[in-house]
Amino acid sequence: MRGRKTVRKKRGTDIYTRRRREKIFRKAAVKVCIGLLAVLAVVITVAAVMWLRGAGKKEEPQTESKSGTETVKETETEPQKESQTETKAETEREKETKKETETETETETESESEDGAEKEIQALIDWMPLEDKVAQLFMVTPEALTGYDQVTRAGTATRQAYEKMPVGGIVLMEQNLSEPEELKTMVSNLHSYSRERTGLPLLIGIDEEGGTVARIGNHEDFDVPDVEDMADVGKGKDVSKAYEAGSVLGEYLSDFGIDVDFAPVADVWWNSDNTVVEKRSFGSDPELVAQMTAEAVKGLQEHGVSATLKHFPGHGGTSKDSHDEIASVSETIQEMDKKDLVPFKAGIEAGADQVMIGHICTPKASDEDIPATFSYFWVTEVLRAYLGFEGVAITDALNMGAITQKYTSAEASIKALEAGADMLLMPENFEEAYQGVLEAVKDGTLKEARVDESLARIFRLKYKKIPQRLPF
Repeated sequence: MRGRKTVRKKRGTDIYTRRRREKIFRKAAVKVCIGLLAVLAVVITVAAVMWLRGAGKKEEPQTESKSGTETVKETETEPQKESQTETKAETEREKETKKETETETETETESESEDGAEKEIQALIDWMPLEDKVAQLFMVTPEALTGYDQVTRAGTATRQAYEKMPVGGIVLMEQNLSEPEELKTMVSNLHSYSRERTGLPLLIGIDEEGGTVARIGNHEDFDVPDVEDMADVGKGKDVSKAYEAGSVLGEYLSDFGIDVDFAPVADVWWNSDNTVVEKRSFGSDPELVAQMTAEAVKGLQEHGVSATLKHFPGHGGTSKDSHDEIASVSETIQEMDKKDLVPFKAGIEAGADQVMIGHICTPKASDEDIPATFSYFWVTEVLRAYLGFEGVAITDALNMGAITQKYTSAEASIKALEAGADMLLMPENFEEAYQGVLEAVKDGTLKEARVDESLARIFRLKYKKIPQRLPF
């Protein structure tokens, strides 16, 4: 029995000892953990203190002085400024690139449009019979087209006449004006007949210079704004008045559907014996006349009315009236270039659609005893090559005494085309002139290519006046 008790006592002692050891170990472990936690807390506290001290140092300059604050701000914001500058520069570059792209796109669109127009114009020329081509070179009165003594309307007779002879333009004179509404109807019908026959509108022109020469303005049945003689405009030396005059004329002409004005007069009036253009010219100062001519062109054409510079190469130095006989000037080409040609240069630069060639002889300038109308030197070498005019060159009226005294209607028309003119205005005998040009092309006297060249210029002007594309 004693042995069992001893064993049990020994086992109890072992258990007690083991449990005591475990208790001591746990206490030691707890102490170690507490120690580690304490160490960790110390480390965290030290780190926090160091961080706070560092943050405090960064803020110190802002609290020390004004200059210190500015220094820190500059240091901190310079990269931002550079960034903003770079961003702004990039934005400007983007805007410039966008503008360049838009400009290029617009240019490409305009170029494509022009190319398309040229192709259609060429297609029309290729399609058009020779007889129609020749007819398109003429601008005549309604009476010359129809054979009637007086025409104030455009009805069945005019339509039938146009079907037979599709001329390029109609010029209206005093006898064609009756009252405003009838004129509008007449012009509208004429354009309609032309579009049906050729796909293009007519060029309908009139002499509406203002003052002494104003078909509509001087008609008692037409209530339009009064425009004074260009001589009076020139005397005021206010260039803006020339623009206003052109604008007023252009506005009421466009209201009637008239799209060509045989104005402004670009002649420099320097011969006191010249009464032909005395009141119609802006004056005797080439530079002033040039400025006013350019402004008048702008005023007219902003309303869709084509301006016509006249009378090239200058009627201001003549003493005779080309309506009755050949008028001459005695200047050299150098003298004319410094005086007579100056307003024509300005008008061409201003974008004038047409230039009217005058029946003026210039023996010293061109070494010819023929009217400029028939002069290759004036029309092709000076007007085209020297002055760079690309628009329509139209003759002055071919029924004037300066022409009819020496040339037949056929001769005058052929010679004008050979010189480089595009449109033939009011030949004395339209039928004779038409047949003469037609035969000249058929027999090779006049090349068809020369006719096509003029047609291209005429059609470009007509194409400019219609928004829709040609049906070819």
